[in-house]
Amino acid sequence: MSIAPLSWQELEALTDFKIDTVNGATNAQSCLRLFGFSESDIRVTLYRDNHAWCPYCQKIWLWLEEKQIPYRIQKITMFC
Repeated sequence: MSIAPLSWQELEALTDFKIDTVNGATNAQSCLRLFGFSESDIRVTLYRDNHAWCPYCQKIWLWLEEKQIPYRIQKITMFC
């Protein structure tokens, strides 16, 4: 007797895992980081490249995450 493996859709239906991009762990796809603050507390907008490759953006991004300063992310293209 063999058991057929589940499809990706069936596996996805069995989980309730949701990534919290606003208050959860750091995520390159986030557009807003609050750390428990309200949206009206945001005073910083991080302009960052779409692929998170810019070392200058990464430096500021890490600093904002470490200090848990609420910020908004505006993704821009690096093409000239």
